[in-house]
Amino acid sequence: MSDNQAEIIESQQQIVRVLQKAAVEEQTVEVQINQRTRLFFSVMMDQLPDFIESVDPQGAAVLVEPEYRPFSYLENKTHLLISPLYPAIGNAQIRSSESVLIRFFDGVKSYEADLVFANTAFVRGEPAIALTFPATLNLFRRRRFFRADLPANIDLKLQVKVGKNPPSLVRLMNISPGGLAFCGEQEAEALPLESQVVLILESNEVPPFQVTGIIRSCSRTSPKDGCPLFPNRFGVQFELLTEQMARRIEEVTAYAQRIHLRRTLALRARMEPVEPSRTSKKEETAKPREEKVEELMKFFGLKKEFKFK
Repeated sequence: MSDNQAEIIESQQQIVRVLQKAAVEEQTVEVQINQRTRLFFSVMMDQLPDFIESVDPQGAAVLVEPEYRPFSYLENKTHLLISPLYPAIGNAQIRSSESVLIRFFDGVKSYEADLVFANTAFVRGEPAIALTFPATLNLFRRRRFFRADLPANIDLKLQVKVGKNPPSLVRLMNISPGGLAFCGEQEAEALPLESQVVLILESNEVPPFQVTGIIRSCSRTSPKDGCPLFPNRFGVQFELLTEQMARRIEEVTAYAQRIHLRRTLALRARMEPVEPSRTSKKEETAKPREEKVEELMKFFGLKKEFKFK
């Protein structure tokens, strides 16, 4: 079978396993509405159970987390929950849509499913979008790469080494499993097209490693690139020699995409993500939680239509 031909997965049990794996790994979900070319981005959400009321040793009422298996709701095969879309205009479009295509990734493989918008949802004070459960999944052995644009202060550092010269720190602009872009002080003559470079990546979340790449593009930076100190922008295609190295790149890209999506959604919502309190009294938290919900729902253009039990 060609890498560009789809393998159709019809087993509902296998579909559940694929979705649960992608959800637990917080894979970015690409969303296309009514077969249009514009992409929106989301992540899968869990249908969390309600907190259980209990009493602490001092006799005060507290809310505690019940035992449950993450994303076990998918085993009911009734619906799929995703977070509100980015850019936010997609949330209004999906409500009146006729078809919704989702795409997510596992290594070099990609999965696609044709779904239908079911309703808006409400899970523990957070808005969500409910889609129909996939009847089938289309598996492609070769994925299309989404590059996550990265903020300058991201905890993901990149050094570039050319020949026998010592490595120099550059500003990582975006990354995908196929390559990356960076801006640096190097002139175009120092990194000509088709030349080979060594890329050294490191962060607090991912152990440092290096991979070789080929310079595929070079251009002058602009104000929107966020590189005021560097004159040139370079595009690099990875040379992945082993499956292990490809997996390392996948890990780094998934980490970068999660940061990209979380920060963007938090900025758009004009608030930091709020973790539920396990010690707050229900009566004291009800009003602030509703106020935050109303703010989120209003921003994303959603209506509070129902709550999953």
